[in-house]
Amino acid sequence: MTNELTAGLIGLVVGSFVNVVVFRLPDLLRVEVQSVWAVLKGLSFPGSSCPCCAKRLVWWENVPVVSYVILHGKCRTCGYAIPIRYVGIELLVCLEYLALAIIGQWSVFPIFLITTLTILAFLDLEHRLLPDLLTLPLLAVGILGAALSESRSIAGACAAAALAFGYFFLVCFASKRIAGRDALGGGDAKLAAALGAWFGVAGVGMIVFLSGIISLVIALARRADGKEGVGEKFPFGTALCAVAVGEFFLSASLRDVGSLWPALTGSVF
Repeated sequence: MTNELTAGLIGLVVGSFVNVVVFRLPDLLRVEVQSVWAVLKGLSFPGSSCPCCAKRLVWWENVPVVSYVILHGKCRTCGYAIPIRYVGIELLVCLEYLALAIIGQWSVFPIFLITTLTILAFLDLEHRLLPDLLTLPLLAVGILGAALSESRSIAGACAAAALAFGYFFLVCFASKRIAGRDALGGGDAKLAAALGAWFGVAGVGMIVFLSGIISLVIALARRADGKEGVGEKFPFGTALCAVAVGEFFLSASLRDVGSLWPALTGSVF
């Protein structure tokens, strides 16, 4: 029980950082020449401040979930209403980390996968952004995981990544020729390639299929309510990430996934 509690608390802290990444990364990437170090520094400094009055937050105003409750969801200085989604993301990551500990997957590879997918999901949802800074490392670590796995191979991971990327490329090409616009972005294709490296051909095929159904249902519902224009792009990457996270936990509950996603350094605890 101690391990699960620790994982949940770490999840709250990481969830707070996920909020920072989702909020700051798009602006940092708009700079034409930007090193990885500069981006990491921009994510870490300066400290958090109110987006309305720019007042720097003291430490007790920045405690995940607790500060929101104490401040009644408002900035102490100007009364700006803090979006509830910040707390939602913190609680989501907390639950994800807690679940990883409960199912015995509290180790480096699963933590990296779930955290990266969560960040990408909200970046695409809020900014329609799937940056190479996240998708390419996700692909590389997926291939590394295949190399260290007992039941997978580098060749298989690369083949699944290539097939997933190729499928998305063909969809983009066909939509451009038929409809005159891109149905999906390049970030979606790179994300699909990364998921192929992690989940294999069958796994990424199921992720893409279910994501397509979910996206279609949501898009039709929004369009019927007049909330989405014909030319507006749907954040398909968000659906891919959400389904991938679900498939990971489902796989973990149905079979031993230790041979699929190696711990690398064993349990974090």
